[in-house]
Amino acid sequence: MIKQQSPSKILIVQSDHSAATHLEERLKNLGYTVCATVSSAREAIEKAATMRPDLALIDLELKGEITGIDIAEQIGSRMPVIYLMDEVEEDQLQQAQATRPFGYVLKPYEEQQLHLNIQTALSMHEREKQQRETENELYDQIQLTEAIFDSMGDGVIVTDEHRKILLWNSRATQIGGVNTPTYHTDQWVKEYGFFLPDRETPLTPETSPLRRAINGEATNNVEIFIRNAQKPDGVYTSVSGRPLLRQGGISRGAVLIIRDVTEQINAKEALARAFAQGRLEILDTILHNIGNAINSVTVGIETVHQNLINDPFLHRLCALADAVEAHRDNWVDYIRNDPQGQKVIPFIIALAEDFTGLNERLINTVARVKDRADYIADIVRTQKAFGSPSMDQKDIHLKDIDERTTDDTQ
Repeated sequence: MIKQQSPSKILIVQSDHSAATHLEERLKNLGYTVCATVSSAREAIEKAATMRPDLALIDLELKGEITGIDIAEQIGSRMPVIYLMDEVEEDQLQQAQATRPFGYVLKPYEEQQLHLNIQTALSMHEREKQQRETENELYDQIQLTEAIFDSMGDGVIVTDEHRKILLWNSRATQIGGVNTPTYHTDQWVKEYGFFLPDRETPLTPETSPLRRAINGEATNNVEIFIRNAQKPDGVYTSVSGRPLLRQGGISRGAVLIIRDVTEQINAKEALARAFAQGRLEILDTILHNIGNAINSVTVGIETVHQNLINDPFLHRLCALADAVEAHRDNWVDYIRNDPQGQKVIPFIIALAEDFTGLNERLINTVARVKDRADYIADIVRTQKAFGSPSMDQKDIHLKDIDERTTDDTQ
């Protein structure tokens, strides 16, 4: 007698009561557990659902409106099925084969044959179950991997060594404006509009990060501009490539990471434009204030010039010199006794006071001219150093210059 280490539950579907009893005895002798013996389709389906047998033995020649083949079709997805058969017609056998049974047992039942068929069926079913579980687990992992890739902010493209697409996530589609391409990757440059950062020069396949990665070269942050029918305004991208290598360093493909940097590029360009515009505005202000300062210098110099040309003190000093020369011999008597001579000393004192005031005004005018000239020099030096990283910051208050030079001209 052959015994089972782990008894399996068997469902018997047999309309012949005597044959069913004989089969049940043989199964018990082999160490199996017969969970139910039924003769109708309704009972078979009910027991299969409630008792959850490990295997069903179904009479292929079961009579009735619902045949053994019909029963196998309904319960075969939950357990392995073995047909019990005697002599059947070819068409019936073909119908039975369509239900994908795990075996056939010929009547009368020989224990060794029965046992081998059952064990083979149980083993095949277990392997199929494990395979399905593995496939389901693999499918779940793939689904999870795809979900992760699709949730990434960067586009991800994976190819084999022949540049065939293995993975292309949704972000890559969003960035490039195209779905997973069917073209050879060398045609991407033409079909999808890959350009150098100048937006005009096409990227050659030989210099693309993909080709370089497949050839074993890693690349970082290669700037590529993409423009096509779906992205007419174009997209600036930063592309990094990494080779996929087999053991021994043999290429088996490449991975590309594509990042959309359009916003950053546009921001830099806007900043550059704003900076350039700001420089123009600053230059206008500088020129305006230089003009005011130069005008102030011109006015100051002209004031000094006119004072020197039209100096009234010079005439008065010359008149005093003439009087002194005329009375050189009697100078003391002249200033003591002569009515005109008595005016000389007050005249000299008043002349000295007036000359001192004039000198102070000239000194102040010259000082303002020098101050304006110094400001002009500072502005010019600042403009020359403008934009230089090493420029020295000077506190030049243009508004103050403007106000002060304006005051000087008034």
